[in-house]
Amino acid sequence: MTNRIDHAAEAVGLLALAVAAQHRGDPRHLIAAAHIHATLAVAEQARIANLIALAKLAGRDEDAHE
Repeated sequence: MTNRIDHAAEAVGLLALAVAAQHRGDPRHLIAAAHIHATLAVAEQARIANLIALAKLAGRDEDAHE
């Protein structure tokens, strides 16, 4: 499997860069990239929650912790 990206950490890092860059120019591209990573982090969490809910519906409670 490929290396996974920690989208939440990327969002925080990009937002910090945007705050630091606001005095040197237009940080909108950094803010947009941070927003994208934050959205992807939320989507990953929703996917995990859906997989857990599906495992519970299937009656396999032992799989809900994986």
